[in-house]
Amino acid sequence: MAKQPLTETQGKERAESQQFDKIIRQNMPVIFPALMEKIFGLRIIDYTPLKDKLQTTRQLEVDALHRVTDAADNTFIIHLEVQTTNDKNMAIRLLEYRAMLNRIYGLLVRQYVLYIGASTLNMRDYIDEPALHFTYKLIDFSKLPHEWFLSSAHIEEQLLAILGDFGGKEPIKVVEEVV
Repeated sequence: MAKQPLTETQGKERAESQQFDKIIRQNMPVIFPALMEKIFGLRIIDYTPLKDKLQTTRQLEVDALHRVTDAADNTFIIHLEVQTTNDKNMAIRLLEYRAMLNRIYGLLVRQYVLYIGASTLNMRDYIDEPALHFTYKLIDFSKLPHEWFLSSAHIEEQLLAILGDFGGKEPIKVVEEVV
């Protein structure tokens, strides 16, 4: 989608906004302590300015991404990741993906991670910090009944049975069921 040129009024507003931003940035070293204490109620005893230009180039590739409409006529994005290892940064990764997807598509994003690793699942499925609460759905595939996948007409789906919960059956028996 091509960007539309700014109208004269929009151009003036943007120029004024940029000029105001510049004045604020130039005066921030002096006004920062007052803003923190008087407006936000924070008693800061030490601070170090960081670079204010946040530059990053990101090209992220997800395992599955679909725009869907459900039976209740809700349209949203489904983002699915399949994970074979525990990743202590998974929640922050999913938050980054979600922000990018929402910015690109402007739709609600529902995120799911299917864990198929050999180790016991121990990743967090949330971030709970002051002023930030984020969750996603984390599913341990080994806890899903293997029978869910056996009745499919698609061999690709039947093969998923070997990743599920065998319910006490011998692994060789489950493999025989799949074959």
